[in-house]
Amino acid sequence: VWAGELSGGRLHLFRWEGDRLLRVWTPPGFEALPPDAPRRTLWLNDGQNLFRDE
Repeated sequence: VWAGELSGGRLHLFRWEGDRLLRVWTPPGFEALPPDAPRRTLWLNDGQNLFRDE
């Protein structure tokens, strides 16, 4: 797992065997929320080259 600060949040990268990569962006203050607090979620599937033109 790699995590780095970004403008306006934090990006976590998870790698599995093969070509699978999961990017999780969390906004500022996300980790300070109680575990049962509601969180808005946006899912983006890179099945159509959303992040790269390859």
